[in-house]
Amino acid sequence: MLELSEEKVYDIRKVYGKDKKSGEDFYNKWLREYPILKNEDVQKWIRNKINQFTDEGKNPKGFKITTYLRPLYQYCLFNKVENPTDLLDEVNMTVEINGKKGDIENGNLRLKTYINFLLDVIKDKNNKQKLQKLKDLKFRVMKNTGKVKIPNEVSVRNMIQGRIRSFYSSRGFQLSVKIKTKDSGKNVNEIDVDKEMIKRIKNNINNITYNLVCKFQTQTGLRINDILKELTNGKYVIENYKDGDFERYFIRNFETQKEKVVINFMPFTNELADMLSLTYPEIKDDLTKLDLSNLFITRNNKRIREVDYLDRLKLATKRAGIKGNMKTHLLRKYYITQIEDVKEISSKFRDHLEGHTTDYSDKTYNKNIRRIKWFFDNWKLIEESICVNGVIYGKTDKKVIKLDKRYKDIMEQLVETNKTNTELQNKLNSMEHKVEGFDQLFRILLEKQRYSEEIDEKHGIESTKVYKVMKKVFEEHFEKLSKK
Repeated sequence: MLELSEEKVYDIRKVYGKDKKSGEDFYNKWLREYPILKNEDVQKWIRNKINQFTDEGKNPKGFKITTYLRPLYQYCLFNKVENPTDLLDEVNMTVEINGKKGDIENGNLRLKTYINFLLDVIKDKNNKQKLQKLKDLKFRVMKNTGKVKIPNEVSVRNMIQGRIRSFYSSRGFQLSVKIKTKDSGKNVNEIDVDKEMIKRIKNNINNITYNLVCKFQTQTGLRINDILKELTNGKYVIENYKDGDFERYFIRNFETQKEKVVINFMPFTNELADMLSLTYPEIKDDLTKLDLSNLFITRNNKRIREVDYLDRLKLATKRAGIKGNMKTHLLRKYYITQIEDVKEISSKFRDHLEGHTTDYSDKTYNKNIRRIKWFFDNWKLIEESICVNGVIYGKTDKKVIKLDKRYKDIMEQLVETNKTNTELQNKLNSMEHKVEGFDQLFRILLEKQRYSEEIDEKHGIESTKVYKVMKKVFEEHFEKLSKK
């Protein structure tokens, strides 16, 4: 049985602390949701897992305790017991652990029966009786549809089975049966995301905050947890780098959660900076004033969760008419693929930008990577490749070109969204409630009037005709928007 040394025992209540919004201990909240946490064996198992997590140099608070408690609790509900250790108390005892006896064959049969039940639900997704059973087992119910979230095959074979086996293994009860796991490295229907696909997906997300998460992924290549948790933990500030005509925002010494790699300077493309300014107009186009801990907060004053973001991403992908299994990691993969095609930068610098662990003994490179000018001189070579909208510019005519880009982004989203609705009027009415920052979009369109002629002259785009059409539509809604 695995035990912890006294010096490494973590107090779960102290590790996670209180929920800042409710003031309640997370520990008490989890006790209500997962009563098995009261069980001493479960607590020992969780503390051991936290210990292993911190051995990798990670903060114990980053350990996702619910991803361990939930599968084990659902397994108990399926077998109609209050605690997982109750399943060690069997007839025809063959093993004794801490006064508890268990039959190995019965344990194997139970696990196999449960995993096969979940796999059967996946194959028969329309069976109401089986779906109700999932709800009874406390599987997540999606708020927008009221439907139970069916786990995928990889999750069942790998994560759920692995968590259950892990608990019994930690208590010295080795289950010999193992349903064949599935390689999760590449989906059968994995999508090779390109720039045009990303545009179509973003235009179908219909929420500026979720859209911003998507933009961060494609423009920085960060993993989703780095964006939603590490970026917003209060450790970082946005700085501004200037070198003659070149000017970009960046974050210094960003540490990735998975590999604990420190990216010396994490630059923001102008495309990302523009969207941040649009999302948070109160900073008046000065990103150094932006408090990163306030990023990705929804209308109900809660931060976006990874699972909710994935649901939106999958739905937007489907609406865009793109077939395949969409995952958040595919947006990071887009970033990696784009910079790997840039032959002008070294593989060492590329690995650094991707947040991969490296062990280079090149003293010259190790010195250069810490010099901000050298860093940005090399990063310039990849910016055009990773930008989805292809917006690269210097200081000259910056305001005009930035406004033009914003205007075209708004137009693309409105046109793309309207394809699924025969009446523009009805779609705009619904967007007033669905699109955050709608009043900001209106102000931007009014600014466009000031610069439309100059933009037409400089860039040869036919914006005047489109502007007149949109102006008429917005004028019809002006009175309603003003009241809001």
